[in-house]
Amino acid sequence: MSLYEECIKRAGGEDRVCENCKPVVKCYDTVFGVRAAGDKLEDRCYFSAPLAEAFSRSATCWHCGWIVLLASNTWMSDIAADVSSPDTQLAKIEINWQSISVYKDSRAVEGHPVIERIWLSYSAPWTGPEKSSVSFSKCLHKPQNLSFATADGGLLVPRNDSVEWTSKEPYAGRIRPAKIDLQLLKNWKDSCIRDHGGTCDQTFMTTRASHLRFVDVLERRVIQTAPDEVTWTALSYCWGGPQQHALKTSNLEEYQLPGALRDDMLPAGIVDAMTLVRALGERYIWIDSLCIIQDDDMDKLEFLPMMGTIYAHSVLTFVNAANDKVAMGMPGVSIPRRMQQVHQMKDFWLVEALDLPHQRWEGYLHGSTWNTRGWTFQEGLLSPRCLIIGEGQAYWQCKKSSFCEDSCWENLPGKNIYRHYSGSEIIGRLTDSREENWMDLYKDVLDAYAKRELTSETDRLGAVEAILDVLRRDDEEGYFWGMPRGHLEMALSWSSHVSRNTRRGCEAKYIGPGKQVRSAPFPTWSWLGWHGATPMPSVNRAVLGGRLGLKFYRILDGGVPEALVDGVPYAGPERDFTKKDYMTHNDMFDTIGYPRGLTHPSLDYSRQSVKRANIPESVLLSKQVPSALCFWTSTAVLDMKYEGWNGFHRCPLISLSHGDVSHCGAWENDESFKPNGQGKFIVIGTERVRMSHGGQVTVNLLLVDQDDNGLSYRRRLVTYTPEEVWDSFKNRRWELIFLA
Repeated sequence: MSLYEECIKRAGGEDRVCENCKPVVKCYDTVFGVRAAGDKLEDRCYFSAPLAEAFSRSATCWHCGWIVLLASNTWMSDIAADVSSPDTQLAKIEINWQSISVYKDSRAVEGHPVIERIWLSYSAPWTGPEKSSVSFSKCLHKPQNLSFATADGGLLVPRNDSVEWTSKEPYAGRIRPAKIDLQLLKNWKDSCIRDHGGTCDQTFMTTRASHLRFVDVLERRVIQTAPDEVTWTALSYCWGGPQQHALKTSNLEEYQLPGALRDDMLPAGIVDAMTLVRALGERYIWIDSLCIIQDDDMDKLEFLPMMGTIYAHSVLTFVNAANDKVAMGMPGVSIPRRMQQVHQMKDFWLVEALDLPHQRWEGYLHGSTWNTRGWTFQEGLLSPRCLIIGEGQAYWQCKKSSFCEDSCWENLPGKNIYRHYSGSEIIGRLTDSREENWMDLYKDVLDAYAKRELTSETDRLGAVEAILDVLRRDDEEGYFWGMPRGHLEMALSWSSHVSRNTRRGCEAKYIGPGKQVRSAPFPTWSWLGWHGATPMPSVNRAVLGGRLGLKFYRILDGGVPEALVDGVPYAGPERDFTKKDYMTHNDMFDTIGYPRGLTHPSLDYSRQSVKRANIPESVLLSKQVPSALCFWTSTAVLDMKYEGWNGFHRCPLISLSHGDVSHCGAWENDESFKPNGQGKFIVIGTERVRMSHGGQVTVNLLLVDQDDNGLSYRRRLVTYTPEEVWDSFKNRRWELIFLA
């Protein structure tokens, strides 16, 4: 007898449903399941009740009884004992809905189907904010066991059913085995290579390494070869601590001998990855711990910058998203997985969905440790194909298809559902040459990356450089310490939550002249110099953003200054936003953005070049030189006075004054910042305030500290200072700044 039949019998019939449950029961017919593209979305109804209350109603309401039994099957061994426990009296049980479709701007894209899963949650106050949850897919037919009959790359259909079954019930749930059917994984890969016409092999990573090391899974050794001579796979995973097996100068020669990489000396996660390589018909895999000499800084600095191109040009990346340490075996490969719950209802079936809990705007790996690590950010986004081993199931992801073990996503006609593990639109925008909101995409990439953690913070730039390289368009000049050279005025106006941001005290290593390993501190003017989120200006700022025409330099070895952008700096609108399409706020419709042809009285365009003779020896002798940003700009020493809280801008109310001129701009949000004294301010950019706020042209200022060597350091950003106010300060100077 099924749970459903047991509950019907106990309650006394199908019509025995309490008022709290009736709307939800109706949704099982109108909402639950797969909604075809264009179908009207029925209103979702939700269920929420104390567990004890639902248990008490189970004798008269079959639905309450069914929910309680589902909770019991999932989380409790003895429901009656648990419900009577004093601790459980405050426990709640809820039914929600999980929508899966193609989303843009958090909305389902028209023309694509929507999967509605039922989402059962169990929460108890004493456990804090944590909530246990399980979701179920709806099947009109009895869920099929996932097992494949052929090895010839044929249709991806269950062995014990007809070819028509998948198209008859798209996205239906299915029962995946305790061990992964490796033929299914190979079919996923083969179908992509066969059917996608090379689309999934396209990459914006044009550079290729001249030589790389790989693990040969057949000869079980490390080889070094030219990448053009082989095809390879790659592994993306969490180290989870020191790697005793790692490639080092002491074992490099040994590891190149056939048979050197034995199972008993490798962590289980790498052994399982090698098993998958062989099962998918490949021979070589790139694994960082075995393909980079871990105790050789020169080797690291040579190959770490190549990681983006290594993953981008691989045939396939195996993502171990199930484990937070490589010592653990992969579920479904060497570690058996638990069986799914399957329940029969009156005229449909429920089969447990195996995604980690996540909201629709999040990716299905949202709760995975792998999705929090720094290096895995670019490894996942740049790989043309990913075979993801999750805690409960395996997933396939390429540019045109996404599959999973627990439901039928293969061979579906028309506009299908595509989901990315990150739940982000970044991946499509990165490779879309039509992407016009460049600053917004750059901002979104950095916002996502800032949440990632690194074992060594010295890798903070290296772990995202490849993404920035892809983000760069043909007309972009590249980056200097993670900041876009061609948009530096706007990029320097990033803001920080100062109370939660601290300086990154470590240094970045690089190869200097004579192939010497050198290091330099991360600069304060770049987001790289700080822990935590450092939000960049959004496209709305770009709409009204301008360029003063500041000319930025860096200092090369030998003290030679080099302009970051060739030619005369452009002064005027940051971009041409004359089209109404870009005016995203109502009060922008009557503006053309930043005015053209403005003159800036405080700027001396006749003195912008930086020459070797302009740079003090004290600056050249500083270890900050490789990360210093040099430019001429307008500066002033002003009196600062804390005057309370600015409710409009949600920041401290701090006046800046000199003589009889005084103004309160918008500061970064930090309630603890209450200065009273003098500070040095430098101009770094310009904007136009929205028309609803007056339409004034403003300058963006940095409050800086200056050391005895003549180097300045970023402290706070100040915006909303009218240019006419700045021009009124009589103590302004035109000064060469060395921002470190």
